[in-house]
Amino acid sequence: MRKMREGEPTLERYRRLFVGFFALMLLLTSVSRAADSVSVAQVTTAQATGGTLSYFASAEGRVTALDQEYVNGGSGLLLREVCASAGQKVDAGDPLFCVDAKEAEKRLAQVQRQLAELELTMQQAEISTGVTSSEQAVCEARRRLQRAQEDDAFNRSINGGISLQSDLREIEDAGAQLAQAERQLAQARELSGIQQGLTALSMEEKREEEAQLSAICESGGIIASPVSGFVGTIQAQAGKNAPADWLCTILPDDGRLLVEADFTAEEAKYIRVGDTVSAVPAGKQLPIEGLRVQSVQQVYGTGEPSEEAVRVTVLLPEENRLACGSPVTISHTFATDRYDVTIPLSALRGGASQYYVLVAEDSDSILGTVRRAVRVDVTLLAQDGTKAAIQEGLSEAVIAQSNKPVQAGDRIREVSLL
Repeated sequence: MRKMREGEPTLERYRRLFVGFFALMLLLTSVSRAADSVSVAQVTTAQATGGTLSYFASAEGRVTALDQEYVNGGSGLLLREVCASAGQKVDAGDPLFCVDAKEAEKRLAQVQRQLAELELTMQQAEISTGVTSSEQAVCEARRRLQRAQEDDAFNRSINGGISLQSDLREIEDAGAQLAQAERQLAQARELSGIQQGLTALSMEEKREEEAQLSAICESGGIIASPVSGFVGTIQAQAGKNAPADWLCTILPDDGRLLVEADFTAEEAKYIRVGDTVSAVPAGKQLPIEGLRVQSVQQVYGTGEPSEEAVRVTVLLPEENRLACGSPVTISHTFATDRYDVTIPLSALRGGASQYYVLVAEDSDSILGTVRRAVRVDVTLLAQDGTKAAIQEGLSEAVIAQSNKPVQAGDRIREVSLL
């Protein structure tokens, strides 16, 4: 403020002093507000409302075949070539594997000899000597019992109806012999039946192998696809002998496809059979909507218990055919029943012993009415990733976010409302 000049009118002097005083007050007020804005927490509040909680879970799975054909044949034969690859489209009759035709012919002749031997074994089992001798023993025991009964009847006719003790003992012995012979016959027949059943099973397997080898020989050493479809898993390898069980799988054109995805136990807690899920194939943007969960099954890893998972299976519709083994992301959303009171999850404070929230309330002070954070204890009912459901009703806005830590009793300034 400039120095007053001598002779300046007294009124003008007071006017200048008055203006300078208010200018100083304005400056001090601005500084005070600037300091207050730095010291007082700026918060974002939200009103408690009714609503539902949503639980979202997703996991990557693989496409598998529900219906598939197992291709087998040429067990033990050296595979000279694998003519198809996994995922390849093939028609019925297309070559899948190639073996040596002459080796296949030798194997066919061997199988035919083994089949002839099995047929002889079956005939021998049907006329088993064990069964025959047991049947003869039963017949002899029956004749003995019949003779004893006839002797007893004759002796009673001449002895006034009284049986001789010798006749009764003979009848008893003959009956015991017959019972034993019948048991032995039943055992012999059971054993013969088992032998015949095993022989019949071996014959069935050899006939199937004979048919497979005959087809390979007729095609010049080619093992062909039995149906039209896509090649699935290939187990056989070129340069090695054909495995005894199967060579590869074929997913028929009309076969059904599944997606199997493994979720953690926590993620799968709300997934149920029949729930609706969506699937996004790898490299695609648009999801396949409206798919239904077919099964929910707990699976176990080979290591720690943490490897336990829940396998969710989803059936793909016919119009959404994908290659077996291709990755697909399965997503599931579960919405709870409506809760009366929900708040932003960021507004929930404390822990399992006691949850609470901070609400914004007016408070009187020497500077007038200010806003302060007030603690309110609450009971947590449930929570998802963004909201929490509580039991208590709240009329005041809860503090959801702040630019600095806030505790109960602190002054606050509300800058926005969620």
